[in-house]
Amino acid sequence: MVTLNEAFRQAWHRFLSADTETGRQYEFSELMNLLEIGCAIYLERSLSGVSRELTEEYLGNTLSLLEANVDARRRIELMRHSKTTFKYIRLFLVYIGRSGHPHKISSAFPST
Repeated sequence: MVTLNEAFRQAWHRFLSADTETGRQYEFSELMNLLEIGCAIYLERSLSGVSRELTEEYLGNTLSLLEANVDARRRIELMRHSKTTFKYIRLFLVYIGRSGHPHKISSAFPST
């Protein structure tokens, strides 16, 4: 979990520090890939206890922030190449939605 947390910290730093649009899109894509991995790890139950709880909170809050950001939604749409793009993010959002988590399913991650 510490490694994942550090990877998120570095990914956010690279994205926010990018000085060109091409660089920002690339770094945002890397960040989204990391979110996809985080959701997959969560869903396969590789984490338990407090680690699982903290990861769910981080992923849910981060995805909600991205959902509310017009620029992020635009960037996400540019990355969608197939039905399986962000498959585990979608599954994570469905899972926490069914669990009564307050985050809503995002239209930024449609299943089609």
